[in-house]
Amino acid sequence: MRASQCTDSVKCIGSAFLVRCDGCVDCTHCFGCVGLRGKEFHILNERHDRASYFALTAKLRIELGLA
Repeated sequence: MRASQCTDSVKCIGSAFLVRCDGCVDCTHCFGCVGLRGKEFHILNERHDRASYFALTAKLRIELGLA
């Protein structure tokens, strides 16, 4: 299964809602992660609760010009 709803991500399989990730498998809502498997709400491979994830990624999107 391929990834869906991913932005600037490569080699990600069975994942959704990834931004600038590489080689993630079966992940959802990850930002700037590499090589994760079966994770969600991670930023730079660090786990965050749902609310923190969305607050931080909103700021990151603005700072990186992705908003």
